[in-house]
Amino acid sequence: MDGLRPFRRRPPKGTFGLPPAGLRDRDGGQECEDGFVHGDFSARNILVSHGEISGIVDFERSGRGCPVHDLASVYLHEVLLGEMDGSRFLTGYAAACGARETVDDRHLRRHLREYVCWVLSWAPAVWPCR
Repeated sequence: MDGLRPFRRRPPKGTFGLPPAGLRDRDGGQECEDGFVHGDFSARNILVSHGEISGIVDFERSGRGCPVHDLASVYLHEVLLGEMDGSRFLTGYAAACGARETVDDRHLRRHLREYVCWVLSWAPAVWPCR
């Protein structure tokens, strides 16, 4: 991870950005670990060939941070906004990690809140009120 810049979701200028620390941290859960963060991880950036993952693209927002950022992004897109079953998704995630990873629900919810607040911070810039 040496030389890799820290990953941060940057809110657009003139917006509120991430929720206050009291809201982010109120559930506790696991502490964040330092690892690689893609920064825009979702199905649209995963290349699949013959039913197998053949590549991952779009790394311009990547950096060093808590890998649960990426898990929250995929969970939001595929489970909360998509049609995948949440428990099946998390079971598959644990299996793909060789069962060495368990996802703490409170930790995932904290990152989901941060991600949703970050997305909503862009709403005024994308859909301005008239």
